[in-house]
Amino acid sequence: DASIRLRGPRTIARPAPAVRTIGRGSPGFAPLLVRDLLRCHPWSFVAATVDALQTDWERHLKRINAPTLVVWGERDAITPLAFGLEIAAIISGARLITMAEAGHNPMWEYAEAFNAEVLRFLADRDNAGI
Repeated sequence: DASIRLRGPRTIARPAPAVRTIGRGSPGFAPLLVRDLLRCHPWSFVAATVDALQTDWERHLKRINAPTLVVWGERDAITPLAFGLEIAAIISGARLITMAEAGHNPMWEYAEAFNAEVLRFLADRDNAGI
């Protein structure tokens, strides 16, 4: 569930919906995020977020030539599933899986299911000799 700009201008929306989504959909994630924010300095976090949203990532994604798993929460209120579909289409041979009940942080919200998908992806690569 990347928050990146693929094509065209993308501005930063008001942060309140993102904060609500993270607080409600990912219990325990908000305190971890705040701790990390304070460790890296809030301005660094803001600058990195602005940079991520203002960079055109498509050319970078096209350069990926490794097996790639794109995981997306179907209930992501911050970045829509359409972004995940675009990312998977841009990266050659990428595989997209969606997690029906997950929001923006499937790796946190449904860690066990997320880990199982990642392990399955890695095992498939290993069995294929990749």
